[in-house]
Amino acid sequence: MATVRKLTLKSGSTSYRAIIKAGGKQVASKCFARRNDAVAWARRLEADRERMTALGQPGGSKLFREVAAMVLAIPAKDVSRELRVRWWVDRIGAKAIGRIETADLRQHLDAYAADHAPASVNRLRAAVSAVFRHAVREGWLTGNPAKGLAHRTEPKGIVRWLEPDERTRLLAACDASPWPKLGLLVRFLLGTGARLGEAMALRWCDLDLIQRRAYLAVTKNGDARVLVMPETLVAALRQHRAIGAALVFGREDDPSKPFHFRKHWNAARTAAGMPDLRLHDCRHDVASQLVMNGATLHEVGQVLGHRSVQTSARYAHLSIGHKQALVDRVLGNKLS
Repeated sequence: MATVRKLTLKSGSTSYRAIIKAGGKQVASKCFARRNDAVAWARRLEADRERMTALGQPGGSKLFREVAAMVLAIPAKDVSRELRVRWWVDRIGAKAIGRIETADLRQHLDAYAADHAPASVNRLRAAVSAVFRHAVREGWLTGNPAKGLAHRTEPKGIVRWLEPDERTRLLAACDASPWPKLGLLVRFLLGTGARLGEAMALRWCDLDLIQRRAYLAVTKNGDARVLVMPETLVAALRQHRAIGAALVFGREDDPSKPFHFRKHWNAARTAAGMPDLRLHDCRHDVASQLVMNGATLHEVGQVLGHRSVQTSARYAHLSIGHKQALVDRVLGNKLS
């Protein structure tokens, strides 16, 4: 049952609070500037039986951050999932899951999409959907509000690599960053071909600086993998060396949590004259450099952890120049 109350604020302006009750207790309320909007919202919510059922259930009053913590406690293959779930916790963590609507989620996603790629938006959508799916499985909700969020169309992947002068400018800008490990992070990505999530989950106990190896227990594909590192990267790691389970790229005040470096990265890539450069482009650079220096697609797949040669094949066109040189050297003088 819904009622609408007129409120007079201290400023003298008027607002209208729609109040919905179920089973004799208040389960939802919302303020509007116009009475008609308050009435329309109340009618729409009362007509949605699944939402009303959720609001009336004890589980519907659970806070989003409580359910998110339960989801994060479940081991997952996606090592960067925690960052995306915590992004949502920062925005809707204090809200009861039964009172979160699709429109609330869409508002946050639309704001994020203004300066992020569709793929990043889709991953945030998947993260919040996972939290609500858990609530549905536990019987706290009867529907997942994230289902109403549209999937963004993702453009085909772009093969991007760095020219020598670009690499020099980028590393110099990263080394000048207020976060002292930004240069180390970019060198790690450029020196191993690791995914960003793999790097951010890396702990000092996963590194063998003598054998120049980094051990990844879980990757995007769900497989364990060993990264091999060039000596220049190992030398850079030794300058920041720590021990134990501390994250290599963790926070200073809490090394068990990853450092939030986005503003530092954005400033560095802008200073380097490459404002559109993505950290994932470092992985493309590794594959491109390997192919352009004669590596086979199988070898590229081994370094980057691709499960199939088809994934590595996107870099095949980069070897055309090498094929041309090979044909000229071996076959050219046999046709005269």
